[in-house]
Amino acid sequence: MAKDETRTTVERRMTILNMLTANAQVYVNELSKTFGVSEVTIRNDLKNLEKKKLLIRARGGAMKLEPVVSYDRWLWEKDKINYQEKQKIGKAAAALIKESDTVIVDSGTTTMEVVKNISPKITNLTIITNALNIANQLVSNQNINLIIPGGYLRKNSLSLVGSLAEKSIRNFLLIKYL
Repeated sequence: MAKDETRTTVERRMTILNMLTANAQVYVNELSKTFGVSEVTIRNDLKNLEKKKLLIRARGGAMKLEPVVSYDRWLWEKDKINYQEKQKIGKAAAALIKESDTVIVDSGTTTMEVVKNISPKITNLTIITNALNIANQLVSNQNINLIIPGGYLRKNSLSLVGSLAEKSIRNFLLIKYL
């Protein structure tokens, strides 16, 4: 490979990363046109950047990788803190959920208390959750339509996070209110 080709490859890959910073996602066909190279070349660029854990490849493009930087406690640690208060909050919040509601439930031990206390009499309830433990709690309830967006798994809290999860939830909200 000639020195100029190496430099343009490096520049192209740096530009792709800059585009991801600005837009959170890029598309192979658009990048191919922008840089005047084949889609195979762009796919190779994305594959290389993914190996370095700088992005996540997806069909037709790539997404920004958003590593989790905050401290993420294990669920079993959080469950022990203020447990009685969480139970009271869970019961009170669950009482607000009505027939045919759509509810977004985030990960957490207090939100687990909410879903544990949803009345079995409620039907046609839709729950959108990024929490695998919440989804697991609800999966056997035939009265609940369960939606789980994709995302990057935070293992301690069993939650799906990042731009993919955010975009999925945003799309569900747009669909619901159109």
